[in-house]
Amino acid sequence: MRGLMTKVLEETKERETAVEAHGKLETEIENLTSSLFTEANRMVAVERFARSRAEEKMRSLEESAAEIGRAHV
Repeated sequence: MRGLMTKVLEETKERETAVEAHGKLETEIENLTSSLFTEANRMVAVERFARSRAEEKMRSLEESAAEIGRAHV
């Protein structure tokens, strides 16, 4: 009987350890997912800003080229 009780206690402890490890893994996955989305959003914002600046510069250059073209006509 003692052997059976010892076995039950061991298995209960193993289960508790597994549940705790599972909880830690879930938390880590949530944190990593959050970090991933935060970084992805930052990268998108940086790209949008860079694209906006490039488009602004392109318009400015096109306007300058048009003015130079009109001045030489």
